[in-house]
Amino acid sequence: DNNYAYCLTDGVNRVNHNVPDDKEDEYIFKTIQALIEKDERSRFYFYNPNAVYYIKGLDAYKDYFLNVNDRDIMTNANNKTFFQTALEGKVSLLTRYFDVHRNNCDYSALVEKFGCDASTNPRFVFQAPVASGGNGTYIVSKNNVDAVKNMLSGDNKYIVSVYRENNIPVNLHAIIFDDGVLLSPGSIQIMKEDDNRLLY
Repeated sequence: DNNYAYCLTDGVNRVNHNVPDDKEDEYIFKTIQALIEKDERSRFYFYNPNAVYYIKGLDAYKDYFLNVNDRDIMTNANNKTFFQTALEGKVSLLTRYFDVHRNNCDYSALVEKFGCDASTNPRFVFQAPVASGGNGTYIVSKNNVDAVKNMLSGDNKYIVSVYRENNIPVNLHAIIFDDGVLLSPGSIQIMKEDDNRLLY
C-alpha cells in the first residue's frame, strides 16, 4: 500500500542513521527514482532535509523535493551550538556550557561550574555539536568520566548540561514555510543508556 522501508538484515536491530551507509543511500535514490517514473506528480518531503545534499544523484531530482533549504541554512540549523546560541534569550534553555572538550573534561570542575551538590554524584550530558539519535551524546558520572573522555572526539567542543533524572524528553518537529509553520504531533522520545551514551 505505497509503504517502502529499508532495513538491515544482518542481525543488527538498530539502523544507525548517523553513520553513512551507501546501501541505504542507494535504496532511497532508487525508490525515489522509481516513484517519479511511476507518477511525475510525485513529491517528497525529507524527515532530514540534509539528505538532498548528501545522497549521491539526488540533485537531479531537486524539483520533486518540498521545503528544501539552502545548504548553509541546513548546516547551521544542524549544529546544536549555533542553534542554541541563536535561540539564547528567545526560549527557555537548560543551563549549559559550550567549551568542554576531551582535554578539559574535569568532573570536579563541572560539579563546581554548575553549582551541584557533589555528595549527590550528579551526572552530566555531553552532546557533540552535530549529532542526532544519541550518536555523539554521552552521559558522564563520577565513575565513568575517564572512559567517556576516551570516547570523545578530539575535534569537538561539547555542549554540557546537568542530567535531569525522571525527565520526559518531548520531541516536536516544526516545518517552517515562507507563509507559515506546521507543527507535527508531539511525541516522547524513547531512550536508553548504552555504553555511556544516551540513545534515542
